[in-house]
Amino acid sequence: MNCERYSEWLGDAVDGALDPAHQAELDAHLRGCTDCRELLSDLMEIRAAAATLDRLTPSPDLWKAIAAHVDASRHASAASPPARVTRPPSWMQLAAAAALVTLLGAAVWFGVSLRSPRTGSESVAELARASSELQLAEQHYLNAIASLEQLTVQKDTTLDPVVAAEIAQSLQSIDRAIDDSRAALKAEPGSFVAQTSLLEALRMKVAVLQETVSLMNARS
Repeated sequence: MNCERYSEWLGDAVDGALDPAHQAELDAHLRGCTDCRELLSDLMEIRAAAATLDRLTPSPDLWKAIAAHVDASRHASAASPPARVTRPPSWMQLAAAAALVTLLGAAVWFGVSLRSPRTGSESVAELARASSELQLAEQHYLNAIASLEQLTVQKDTTLDPVVAAEIAQSLQSIDRAIDDSRAALKAEPGSFVAQTSLLEALRMKVAVLQETVSLMNARS
């Protein structure tokens, strides 16, 4: 069964943003598609787990890193001749997002490594609660990633070599960001910024793998 059309709707369905007509069509598809039902269940669990976390505010150092990246991109664009605007495929958009996730992961690790240790202003109980919530949310993401990776292995489909290389590079970048965020959390377990960076990197890996499955479905 070709799930590409419907897998793109799952995120909106989880957020309650799908219009009634599309929701009805998706519901009909889900009744006959085990893979999409399982993926939707994983995404709903991730959303529920993420909702239990406090709203986090990135540190000024992290925003400075983002601003520097944006300024560099703007200057590079200004120096280049105008080109015909086309909409890149979704996998290219995910690759660009993965690159930014890598930048944020490195910025988080750099910021935490320069910050002096905490002096005990946060209680052990607070740190334990935050760590428990993070582990719960992280596990939901890891479950979704495992399910998607299993789907990519099971499908007897070969992607275009260029696309496959871009996807592999994006996943490598995301894995580096995950490692950086985990290193930052090891150095400072109570860092809200590092927690947010880790969950964002995991979310992006889910998105890249979901797009990979969609591309495989389109070629099958």
